[in-house]
Amino acid sequence: MRRIIVGLWLICLLLITGSSVTAQGGCINAASASRTKLGEVQAALAAGDTTGALALIAEIDNLLLSGCGDTTALAGESGAVVNAPNVTGGIVAFVRFTHTAIDIEAIDIYMESQGTMPVITGLKYGAYTDFVTIPAEAQSFVARIAGAAPDTPPLYRISANFTGNTSWIIYSAGVQSEQAFVLKTTSVIRSEYQNKTRLRIINLVRSPEPLGINTLGGVLSGVLDYDVSSDMMVEPGDYTVRAVNRAQAPVSADITLTLQANTTNTLLIVGSDDNTPAVQLLNITSPQEVGRVAFTSQRNEAVSIYYRPANIQLMGLLPANASVNSDAYITIPAGAVTFVAYAAGQGPGASELGSLPMLLRPGRDLLIQVTNEGMEVIQETLTPYGIHSAP
Repeated sequence: MRRIIVGLWLICLLLITGSSVTAQGGCINAASASRTKLGEVQAALAAGDTTGALALIAEIDNLLLSGCGDTTALAGESGAVVNAPNVTGGIVAFVRFTHTAIDIEAIDIYMESQGTMPVITGLKYGAYTDFVTIPAEAQSFVARIAGAAPDTPPLYRISANFTGNTSWIIYSAGVQSEQAFVLKTTSVIRSEYQNKTRLRIINLVRSPEPLGINTLGGVLSGVLDYDVSSDMMVEPGDYTVRAVNRAQAPVSADITLTLQANTTNTLLIVGSDDNTPAVQLLNITSPQEVGRVAFTSQRNEAVSIYYRPANIQLMGLLPANASVNSDAYITIPAGAVTFVAYAAGQGPGASELGSLPMLLRPGRDLLIQVTNEGMEVIQETLTPYGIHSAP
């Protein structure tokens, strides 16, 4: 029996260290109460009261589950299955999904144009997916409790027009037991950073009490009503943040956010005002929009390749009549660019041998051919999301 008691205490410690930073305050309190209960278990066993000891162990189990909850919640991307649409070209948009409705453990999300196969299966509370590439057009998404049949009445349906080359988060929110479960969209702007961090804060705690975000250095956002957002550009760096109420009293544990330049962070305040589950912060970091380019040559002389507006050299030397290989693709920010060819070893300020202004769309691989007459795109490929990373 002593082994049982030691094992239970080790479980307490494991739950604390395995829980997310924002959950550790409640977990520590639960572990402390459980330790007191363990003393009562020891006393019951010493008195020969096995039934009483088992009842106390059940109480400890409930304490740990209520205080620590799912130790993977709010830890980032989950084990949800992503059944991405088969999109090979055309105009596209990018969507990621997160689940913050507090009284449903997991959901399946369907894109109705895709039929009866969920696009996201088993998305747990506090978890989120990577971007999924979808056709850019009006789309309807439906949420059901995870594992429910496709013909089960949905929890909620949302329809929206996803325009080309835009990025979005679809999030669940509210309380299903109060008939207040919803799916919502929020845009994710992934460009024009000027080496800063784009930050959007959304309060998803369904309560009359508005909440905001403070840092150790002051207010990051004013208090926000339920499902209201606040946008700002901030300097990159480490920020210690917490959720606060109107009186600036903390209602969540502190967490440290590392905000990187040229990224977009969507910071969600989630949980319940009665602490079941506790108010926590969920940060979803989205990378800058990028594409990739490679160059081949049918020109009789070698050239150097630059691109504007940054005037950055992409290739110091593209040999005459050069072919392209599979590892030659170069990642650059998406947007309006101009590729310029100069004589080998020369650059901006020298005579241009050819130029190609264009809009580099996110998620595309371009193969550009340099000829004696100029430059042209000879191949454009939409690549699965996740291959590209910011330079």
